[in-house]
Amino acid sequence: MRSFLGKLAETREFIVKTKKPPISLFGKRDKFIATGVFLSFLLLLLQSLFLLLVYRSLPRELPLFYSRPAGQEQLGPRYLLWLLPVLNLTFFLLNMFVAKKLASFTTLGRILIFTSISISILFLVTQFKIVTS
Repeated sequence: MRSFLGKLAETREFIVKTKKPPISLFGKRDKFIATGVFLSFLLLLLQSLFLLLVYRSLPRELPLFYSRPAGQEQLGPRYLLWLLPVLNLTFFLLNMFVAKKLASFTTLGRILIFTSISISILFLVTQFKIVTS
């Protein structure tokens, strides 16, 4: 019995010594990826909060369709502004999903995170320009 308990204690000590640190989204601790995910999510949250705060004060129709000729044809209902945060969230989740599936490719994960941050910034600036015009 003592032999079994001794072996059990040795095994436990071995496991504790060789235990790997908790894995991140990509299996390794990568500060760029962690910061990128946080920043992208923060920009998404900022975009949603900004729209939530100014939504009631917006006119019923806003110039949303800039590819159309100037005037009435550019106007669209204000609820379509919610498409920007929804699309931002969709791209963010899609990038996270692909990055997690291809976790062994750290460079690809970094590219996807950078893309997610870029998309978040573009959507935030676009929304700000539409609201302030």
